[in-house]
Amino acid sequence: MRGKDDLFHLIKAMSKSEKRYFTLDAKKSGKEAAKYLSLFQTVNNMEEYNEQKLKDKFKKSLSSDKGYLYEAILRSMRDYRSAKSRASQVKERIMDSRYLYERGLYNQFEERLQDAKEMVIELDDNFTLLEIIKEEQLAKQNLTLYSQGYLKGLEQVNLEKSHTIEAVLEELKYLDLYFKLAIQLTKEFELKDELKKQELNKIIPKEIFCESYTPTSPHAKLRYIKCKAFYFQLIGEDDEVFKNWKEVLDWWEAHPKIKEEDFFRYIIDVSNFLNTCFKITKYKNLIPGFLSKLEKEKPRSNHDQGILFHKLTLSKLLYCFSKNEFEEAKKLIPEIENGLKKHNLPNDLVIVGNVVFMLFMTNDYKDCHIWSQKIIQKKSDKREDIQRIVRILNVICLYEIGDIDQLDSAMRAVSRYFKYQKISSRAFEVKVYNFLKKIFNASISDRKSILIDFNNFLKAFRQETKNKQILGLDILLYWVGNTRP
Repeated sequence: MRGKDDLFHLIKAMSKSEKRYFTLDAKKSGKEAAKYLSLFQTVNNMEEYNEQKLKDKFKKSLSSDKGYLYEAILRSMRDYRSAKSRASQVKERIMDSRYLYERGLYNQFEERLQDAKEMVIELDDNFTLLEIIKEEQLAKQNLTLYSQGYLKGLEQVNLEKSHTIEAVLEELKYLDLYFKLAIQLTKEFELKDELKKQELNKIIPKEIFCESYTPTSPHAKLRYIKCKAFYFQLIGEDDEVFKNWKEVLDWWEAHPKIKEEDFFRYIIDVSNFLNTCFKITKYKNLIPGFLSKLEKEKPRSNHDQGILFHKLTLSKLLYCFSKNEFEEAKKLIPEIENGLKKHNLPNDLVIVGNVVFMLFMTNDYKDCHIWSQKIIQKKSDKREDIQRIVRILNVICLYEIGDIDQLDSAMRAVSRYFKYQKISSRAFEVKVYNFLKKIFNASISDRKSILIDFNNFLKAFRQETKNKQILGLDILLYWVGNTRP
């Protein structure tokens, strides 16, 4: 069942070019579209979803209008994506072929379906290929009433179906294994217990260890390589992890049309490769060259361009952070500001959060406060860990700037935020907040001992959580270590 704010989230997820396309598309409908465009613009202008505001403006028809607009947007986006997405074009050709068949235009039916088949073979989409083969089989069986000539290719179609089913089953085998390993990784990033490793080996097919084995279809091979990367991550063999993620990227380069079609999936695999390079010191020097190569990518859609900007920006920042080159990272700010504006990502939590961290580490407390407002003033249900620590850093910035009035107001706002979000009093950020209250309100003579206690708390917390990465912990240790009483 669709939620009341689903339309709001759908519209907010659209890019500027998508919104422009939908608006122009809707205007073609004439007067009938005016009401729906008005609803579209009203929702689009909302910072937060307000059902009552919509009810006041659109009265009793709101529910049906929202439903119509939701479906109209998706229809329009199908058209918008069709020009750039081969997968969308394949689906359209399948629908076209069915229409042609129903109208008795059998030669045109076969030509249209053949176009679709050639495209899915290029994309190695065996699941859609099965759908096309099914259409062919049904047509050839039914057309026996019209001409025996259509039976000649039936045996070939059946043989093609058998090969395709084998490819699908092989891909599903490694897809299933991939998710089993992914679930295990979320529980424990690296298995230390030998018994757990033995349990893991019970679900691993023997071909994982066979260098000469290669799955038959490209997508099955991709899944197979990823499974190997996950497996070696779990048993702690870093060089094998790097080797397999590098092989995953080589796979994408060897299949440019699939890469173009599924660019966002390619970027996910790029992230895994880069994370491996960041983790293993001897591979870190490969990162700049790879980022330079990544900058030359030319994704087709605005959405994919935004994804590329997001990954490149974060990787550049993290590379500077890993080398403690925070001043070098500051030079990226103009590029980041332009990119956030261009790709309609002004409040991207991860990018903005990392800029806040970078400015804090360079003691640029004024700009750090300004950037933190991009997160604090924008409500979001994502990355609560970033939202909490940014609020903590913001009050420290105000303390360092000496803006007592704003500091007092910001501290109360943090308290309200923790209460509203129902954050436990045992949470790291709440304990930090309580220490900061003591520090900010202490006399000069008492402040030194509180800072020492705070420093000891942070070090003890790091020791207790040494196997977990606590966002902001190192930044706070840096600050308290450089703060004068």
